[in-house]
Amino acid sequence: MEIESTVPAIIEELLTQEKTARLNSEAHKSVELLVQITELLYRHRLYDELFAQLLSLSKKRGQSKKAITSMVQQCMGYIETLSNLDFKLRLIETLKEVCDKKIYLEVEYARCCLMMVKWNENQANIEKAANIMQEVQVETYGSMDKREKLEFILYQMKIMIKLKDVVRLFIVSKKIQPKSLEVPRVFRTPPLTTSASSSTHTWCSTTRRSTATSRSPATSRPSSTPCTPTPPST
Repeated sequence: MEIESTVPAIIEELLTQEKTARLNSEAHKSVELLVQITELLYRHRLYDELFAQLLSLSKKRGQSKKAITSMVQQCMGYIETLSNLDFKLRLIETLKEVCDKKIYLEVEYARCCLMMVKWNENQANIEKAANIMQEVQVETYGSMDKREKLEFILYQMKIMIKLKDVVRLFIVSKKIQPKSLEVPRVFRTPPLTTSASSSTHTWCSTTRRSTATSRSPATSRPSSTPCTPTPPST
């Protein structure tokens, strides 16, 4: 009980040091302090304060990108350790908000979105899952691993299938080149590569053939104007 009562005082002292380090542009010191603050709050299960500090520290003027990145990456590791579903979802949402519109945290943002998509999918809330998916354009993420990027897009296709949205399914499928699924190192296990490559390649090929047929020029259709025979040459 005595230790718990001293935590707020320790946090206050660390926040004072953080402000000094930030104003003096001491990025290395800021990294250490942000990690210490979040770790202390997590260890003592002060989750409400943890969520508040995540938002506050990430919005401080002059806060270094490296410090914010280190803080977010550390808290990403806390997600799976939380047994309370409410706190877990709040942490994911808080991290998602911190990462939003920050290019240097685009991978973490995508991962948080995917976690929320899977949770909504399990709750049979497919429309909300699809709306979250639409916020993420992983094909433009240069810092994301190719394997992870492909798995994310395939999951987008899965949600579109469950939503029975054929138009968006076709649009999302065009983000993947079928030949990229044939690279063994893209996926963790060979069976996933084989099945995904075969099914996706077949689907894409069939869809593209049908699309090409529907967009074929009008000259391929029978003409309503009768043809005039060409007179023989003399």
